[in-house]
Amino acid sequence: MFAFVDNTNDVKDLKYWNNGQNHVLLNVGVNSLSYYSNSVIVSALYDYRMFKDNFDISLNVRVPNHDKNHWKQLSPLLPLARKYLLACVSTISEEISSNVKEQLELLASSAESVGDQVFLDINCRENCTSRNNVYSESVFAVILFQTGQSPTTVFHDQILAALQCGAIPVITTLLPPLPFMELLDWRRAVYTLPLQRLPELHFILRSFAPADILEMRRQGRFLLENYLIDKKVVAETLIAALRFRIGVPGEQAIATQANPLFGNQQFTAPHLVLVKPVDEEYLGPREAPHISFPYTHNFTSFQMYSYYWWNSFGRVAGRSLEYIINEPPFPSQFEYGEGLEWGFRPIAPPASGATFSNSLGGNRPREQFT
Repeated sequence: MFAFVDNTNDVKDLKYWNNGQNHVLLNVGVNSLSYYSNSVIVSALYDYRMFKDNFDISLNVRVPNHDKNHWKQLSPLLPLARKYLLACVSTISEEISSNVKEQLELLASSAESVGDQVFLDINCRENCTSRNNVYSESVFAVILFQTGQSPTTVFHDQILAALQCGAIPVITTLLPPLPFMELLDWRRAVYTLPLQRLPELHFILRSFAPADILEMRRQGRFLLENYLIDKKVVAETLIAALRFRIGVPGEQAIATQANPLFGNQQFTAPHLVLVKPVDEEYLGPREAPHISFPYTHNFTSFQMYSYYWWNSFGRVAGRSLEYIINEPPFPSQFEYGEGLEWGFRPIAPPASGATFSNSLGGNRPREQFT
């Protein structure tokens, strides 16, 4: 049961409340919700002492409406070089050490001494209009956060703004409350370090290889577009995450026909002259299509393939796929034993061209593709 609530609602008045069991509470207000031990709370702001690890979800649901052309508003990932190496557009919370401002100024002077530009604005409150403009010209975006600090909507807005602008978020805590942390590997898109190592930040960032910077940008854009960019994507991701928790397969993935490459124009494939086969080689008659076994990974996808699907494959995590491309091959010895019952065709000496042709699948069972 999903319920959109804020701190002014009495959730106990919900029709099927039952002490909060089987309820997902999405906080759409500006204040944190009370503690409910049996309900999954989805909120961008909360008291960290009441957050239930691997149960509650740290997520900002107040994102833009769905727009299929939203990708046009995103900053390009290239070129590699930008005006600022580092930007900090934020405000220093009372929970953060008072000497952070001095450390940031020392960091900026250290960077400028070797020709790197740093942008600092530590008086930027909510709805900071300059943030996106600065992030789009920065390689890294520093997000100040203290271990033990309660997250806010501003923190999540900074994460989304950095990803939209192609700036790599640098968060000053080792365990930041990022969205869907149990499923998404944020280490590939976000760099974290303790606040106490802030004076070393310029030296650390200068050591990043250009290929690593571009890959972190790409992975950040991947996570943004597939899981966080708008309300429709966030809703689908939330449902998929809850489905993975309880082990319920998603709906069938529907295959759609691609649009013609040349629009309404007609295209005639070039006529290829077939080369006459060698007379000594006999390939035999053409076989009928052999369909592979479908939907054999509906439940192993929740654990065995979970990391790959969520961090490399995209929004397919919300569907049950008929086939997958990263199924591991069988051991080489398998095809000579019980593999014969699974459609394997091992090459036995003396091998002819026909035998090799039938065994192109290697250590995979017979299927139409091979």
